[in-house]
Amino acid sequence: MTMQKGCGVSILGLSLWRLYVALLPKPIAGIPYNHASARSLLGDIPGFMLAAWRTREPITWLLSQARATGSPISQIFLAPFGGRPFVTITDFRETQDILVRRGKEFDRSSVLTDTLGVALPHHHIVRKTDAVWRSQRRLLQDLMLPKFLHGIAAPNIYASVDQLVQLWGSKTEIASGRPFSPERDIYYAALDAVLEFGFGRNFTHRATQPQLDAMLKLGPEEVQKLRGEEAGSADTPVEFVNAPLHETIVAILDSGDIVEALQSSPFPRLGLWFQKTFTNFNKTWNTKNQFLEDEIRKAVDRMEKQDGEASDESWVMSAVDHIVHRERGFAEKEGRKADYWTPVIRDEVFGFVIAGHETVSTTMLWGLKLLGDNQDAQSTLRMALQSAHSAAMAEKRNPSAMEIAHTNIPYLDAAIEEILRCGPTVPGAMRECMVDTVILGHRIPKGTQVFLFNQGASFREPTLAVDEKDRSPSCQASAKERGVREWDPENMDAFRPERWLVQADGSSGERDGLVFDSAAGPTMPFSLGLRACWGRRLAYLEMRIMVTMLVWNFELLPCPPELSDYAAVDAMTHKPQRAFVRLQPVKH
Repeated sequence: MTMQKGCGVSILGLSLWRLYVALLPKPIAGIPYNHASARSLLGDIPGFMLAAWRTREPITWLLSQARATGSPISQIFLAPFGGRPFVTITDFRETQDILVRRGKEFDRSSVLTDTLGVALPHHHIVRKTDAVWRSQRRLLQDLMLPKFLHGIAAPNIYASVDQLVQLWGSKTEIASGRPFSPERDIYYAALDAVLEFGFGRNFTHRATQPQLDAMLKLGPEEVQKLRGEEAGSADTPVEFVNAPLHETIVAILDSGDIVEALQSSPFPRLGLWFQKTFTNFNKTWNTKNQFLEDEIRKAVDRMEKQDGEASDESWVMSAVDHIVHRERGFAEKEGRKADYWTPVIRDEVFGFVIAGHETVSTTMLWGLKLLGDNQDAQSTLRMALQSAHSAAMAEKRNPSAMEIAHTNIPYLDAAIEEILRCGPTVPGAMRECMVDTVILGHRIPKGTQVFLFNQGASFREPTLAVDEKDRSPSCQASAKERGVREWDPENMDAFRPERWLVQADGSSGERDGLVFDSAAGPTMPFSLGLRACWGRRLAYLEMRIMVTMLVWNFELLPCPPELSDYAAVDAMTHKPQRAFVRLQPVKH
């Protein structure tokens, strides 16, 4: 009996051991990884979650794990109980090759579909690259062309930024040299800009105007109360109170917060259940949907009042106008009735509202920090703007929207690109292996998730060594045909817009001097290839107008060290944890 018990215990112990081993992470052969994590049933999940709780930068933690291997390719275990490892790449050439030349091997990640798809299930961003994806992209066709961007988007965006300049003029006077947080103001201005782009002046509610109205109504006692007892302390931030917003604007902002929470959750469907059960989700989501439906119907009404044919676009004054116009054109060609209130149209419209203001506002917050901490670069930028807009200088006015959109200013382009490089709003791109493939000489099975960093090695740290024979044939061929894009290892982490400027060679009709080279070195702020960010041209236009108007009107003075660190928080974007400005009006 004792022997039988002992045998039973041994069998149970062996069975549990086998189960334990079966549930351990299964590393891909030959790719470096953290060996301690491979001996844990939860893999790297505890470290990832601890970083999310302690530093609020789990993506930065992922980069540190990749950096610790000393290899441009590594793997990390974020799927518990024997789930497939994620592969991470910190090498620009390989990243560019995967995104640009190997589209049949790599496609949109299922992880993105499982997270963002909970809130935006019909948006093109969550779809694989198929016929349905291409059909949806047709609805947005031409919105990123110069005709629409310069003729319709630019004046609308400019109006929103002009209000921000007025608001900051009032705040600067009240602050009297003390710092204040620009976060909410930039967030509101970016939202207003995308609302102007999306709906034109037809949607009358905005986020910045109430803030400006509230500032202009402040009396002497209220101003003194804002300055507080610490008015004599030059480094103590002034805390401005935000004015209330219209319920529709609140619903748009809250909807963005919901999308952000779901995207950040390890269990998005459970997160959605929680939101629906314990928050005002239904009210917020219904208000947002009603707003979108109303704006789409207004666009349809405007279209139907036109006397011209469907091809006549003279009435189109916003993105939603363009979308309903294209839907009618497609319906006529396909012999069907136009349907303007589909889940696809709703999610596409909501998608550009949320993504547009989140990415631009985050990038601008990084830009304000970088320009404030790099006074020489800021002064050079301001002189370049004043020289290029000499008529505006002579007339003591701001450059117009058309002047900003059409004037070639190499240093402005360089400064924006360097802000994007040094302040990575989106820290990388994720792809899924659609077939068994090879990356840097290692066999990667179908279904593996691959995270491609746009920071770290190649971007702001020296490139890691790779044997050329381990690169794909397409990567090797590209290097022979076009050369290799690399930054000078010296001061790669420094903010230097000059790195984007090269001597003009006259081949494109340029005059002598420095010209902007968008391919000067590794960068991918909007990803690359067919699935690169659809709205990147709009984002560049918004940043061009914002940077010009803010640097034209204000000197961004250095803030105290305790307000100037570069700690971030990973949510929908990689945004600063602390952002402050200390402003002084520019005298023209």
